[in-house]
Amino acid sequence: MTSAEENPYLREPILDSIDKVEDDNRYFKYAHCGVQGHRKAYEDKYLALIDAQNLLSNDRKDESLNFFAIYDGHWGDDCAKFVSKNLYKNVVGEIRNRLNGSITKLLDASARSIFQAAFEKTDMEFKPKAENGLTGSTACFVTVVTHEDTKYTDIFCANIGDSRCVLFDHGRVAPMSFDHKPYTRKEKQRILQAGGTVEHGRVNGDLALARAFGDFDYKANEKLPQTQQQVICIPDMIRLSLPPSKERRFLLIACDGVWDVLDSEQAAKFVNERLNEGMHLDEIVKELVIHCSKDLHCLDNISAIIVEIHPN
Repeated sequence: MTSAEENPYLREPILDSIDKVEDDNRYFKYAHCGVQGHRKAYEDKYLALIDAQNLLSNDRKDESLNFFAIYDGHWGDDCAKFVSKNLYKNVVGEIRNRLNGSITKLLDASARSIFQAAFEKTDMEFKPKAENGLTGSTACFVTVVTHEDTKYTDIFCANIGDSRCVLFDHGRVAPMSFDHKPYTRKEKQRILQAGGTVEHGRVNGDLALARAFGDFDYKANEKLPQTQQQVICIPDMIRLSLPPSKERRFLLIACDGVWDVLDSEQAAKFVNERLNEGMHLDEIVKELVIHCSKDLHCLDNISAIIVEIHPN
């Protein structure tokens, strides 16, 4: 094997935009962009689904249900591709089966169990389709519910892995997710109890994530339930309810290719400064991912979504 074959990275990054898109409705505007960067293949996927309440048997017209997500695949894109097409359907199914009135009241009471059930179902549906036991994906899945009458915006972020969501609100940056790294105390304790090790910050010296879809080689201890395996797909969840405001607010959801080279404050500042300059959202997100790859020398695929919430 030659040294060129051993090197998983390209000498120069591929910066052609992938899935560059911008759209809006009366509540918000969003834009997405990804670049392959220095990787030899692009393994990220995204979701932006507006007015998903139309998929429910729900006559309420005063709530808008919307989904935004980033999926960062590894060992191929088959897991990220599957999850991007099926996770939201399972979330909708869980909501539909439990809905009896307001979407927000249901999520306030049951969001954690709804998202956990949908994540676990998606993982089990993917298992017979996995090409190997190492292919997997993160998921940073953000649900935004807007209200016509109160003008409130409710945000629910369910996350596994190290893709991340932050909220910029009134000039401040708030985390909407936390990275699941194997070396953190909670994750490391579970990995060790399941018979694994944490070496060089990785599960068994290989996987840099403690939670993910797929990765079934790390979920193979028959003596343990899936919630106690070395790697699990149980999401953490953060919920915020935002009252009406005339101040700028936006969500930034991105894979670890952004967060490896920028912290949350730096990334949000990058977006905000360009909004102040009057740049279009699609150009800002494109500039962000290229900046991370070309200028900051991130070697990974890079993808991001910006969701700007319209002032009320």
